[in-house]
Amino acid sequence: MSMLLVTLCAFMFAPTTLAQQSQPAQASQQRRASSVNMNAQIYLIIGRNQQVSDERLPQPLESVMRELRSSLPYKNYGVAAVLVTRFQDEGRVSLRWNGGALFAPNANDQTFARTPSFNEFKIDDIRIIEDTQGRPVIRLTNLSFATHFPIQVGTTLSANGTGAAPEIHYENTGIWTTISLHEGEPAVVGSVNVGPAGDALILVVSVKRAAEF
Repeated sequence: MSMLLVTLCAFMFAPTTLAQQSQPAQASQQRRASSVNMNAQIYLIIGRNQQVSDERLPQPLESVMRELRSSLPYKNYGVAAVLVTRFQDEGRVSLRWNGGALFAPNANDQTFARTPSFNEFKIDDIRIIEDTQGRPVIRLTNLSFATHFPIQVGTTLSANGTGAAPEIHYENTGIWTTISLHEGEPAVVGSVNVGPAGDALILVVSVKRAAEF
């Protein structure tokens, strides 16, 4: 009789022991999943209506450029900025920077070229999820890009009337969206028309998991 009681007790306590052992393992897996580092490359591309010499574009953008040239047939494309950042799964990104004028009317106009543009890129939440077919995708929630850039609206004569300077105003524009990307594949997030010549700013983003060491 005592042997039977010992056997029953062993079976009664075994599930509890297994559950206690599995909880740390699950917690460890969750910690590993939430600590996955990811790298993002952010490209700010300019589509121009003016015919200028072609610029060499980064090799990772080849497939994107084929898509852009078929859907947005501008005369020329160039890269205004390339940003690289690292973050964790379920993290967020906030970048701010300034640079030269995005749309100088004349490449030799040094006054306009020295006029800065102000830019901001943000993602409120980044995480790896599964699509409807069970494949991993990277969801970027509340992705936003905003730029405060100068455009020349005319010229102003100097006080003595012997020279002229560009008259510059600032305009605001941007892109706000939530999207999902396949890992490592550059994707066009959106485009906005800017400037008096009808040029475009095109935002391209690529995200992939960082190599583990």
